[in-house]
Amino acid sequence: MKKIDRYIVKNYLKATFLSLFGFLNIYVVARLFKIIKYITTGRMNISDAFLYLLTDLAAAIVDMMPLAVLLGSLITISKMAKSLEVIALKTSGVSFSRIVRGPIILSFILALFMYWFNDNVVPVAKKRGRTLKSGEIEKTSKTKKNLFFKGHGPYIYYAEEINGQKESMVNVEVVKLSEDMSQIIELITAKNASYIGTGWEFYDGVINNIKEGEEQEFSTYKAPYLQERVEDFLVDEVRSEELSIKEMRQAANFVGSVGGNSREILTALYNKLSYPFACFVVSFLGLSLGSRYVRGGSAINITLSLVLGYSYYVVQASLEAMSQGGIIPPIIGAWVPNIIFFCLGIMSMKRAEY
Repeated sequence: MKKIDRYIVKNYLKATFLSLFGFLNIYVVARLFKIIKYITTGRMNISDAFLYLLTDLAAAIVDMMPLAVLLGSLITISKMAKSLEVIALKTSGVSFSRIVRGPIILSFILALFMYWFNDNVVPVAKKRGRTLKSGEIEKTSKTKKNLFFKGHGPYIYYAEEINGQKESMVNVEVVKLSEDMSQIIELITAKNASYIGTGWEFYDGVINNIKEGEEQEFSTYKAPYLQERVEDFLVDEVRSEELSIKEMRQAANFVGSVGGNSREILTALYNKLSYPFACFVVSFLGLSLGSRYVRGGSAINITLSLVLGYSYYVVQASLEAMSQGGIIPPIIGAWVPNIIFFCLGIMSMKRAEY
């Protein structure tokens, strides 16, 4: 069986990545028109446009991988069914679950890789892509009012106004939290603050040490440990797709601790956790549905994979909307699509045994 396993896995990998390549080609062609517009209007040069396309592809790979796995699974087993290899193996006493064991294990490994890729690569690519698109033009000339900002580390800023040209803030509060974002350790309040090149300097304020129950007034207080620069505060609002899982947990914990509505970010968090495992879930459907030879198999495989993939996305999008609307808990909305399609896959797998 080792030679057969290698044969099946090799064909499975080839079909899956060719499918992914095909889907990405369609995506790139669709995106090219917009990118050409950016170049012709002077918003990007050619090198930046190429880099923007690469950053855009990171999220597209995660989005399309389940569909590629589904089509790759269908193609691999349907080809074996067409050449009567599946029947031959079953006749010799090999169960269908044993035949597809290699692709299923590989699908799980692929799901783990997509989990890592979605957590580590996609947020960086999204942020970089948005930077390229916006061009970071004259950020320091902006001002913002009623600014609420999470800094690097366990720090939360609030300012009534921030001025990019003067590199200053008015009526400032800085909250220092515990590492798990569950407790307030220290609170700095000041009438004004300025960035002096090595950190922030606060004027006419009070430091409240909540943990020790102490209060200290100051006329000038230097805080070099606060490393956020003025431009960090003036960038557009951070989006959930630009955050790692750890950062999303911290943001959700903080929003919940101050009485805010964390449902939207929790929905994004649980979707980020669950979606990569769709690669593993849909492999059961693809492998089992391709186990019987049907005339016109190639066209049927493509159609079937698109229908099933579209069905998964419809179910996922519907439950995500229900989660954001408060109808169902976010964790249920994120994992139910995987559970539904996994059950369908197991049922199809049992039917494929005969």
